[in-house]
Amino acid sequence: MAEAQVWAAELESVFARVAGRFGRSDLRWRMRDYLRGLLAPAARKNGWQLAE
Repeated sequence: MAEAQVWAAELESVFARVAGRFGRSDLRWRMRDYLRGLLAPAARKNGWQLAE
């Protein structure tokens, strides 16, 4: 579980570095959720799965 917390902290660090590239806060949150979806352990990823 500690490893997952380290990964989550690093991911938040990456989000903080690129957040300024997105002018609107809703786009920042959407980008963060999309990236988390891409990194998820699902075998297949498509737009519908990532939207959920």
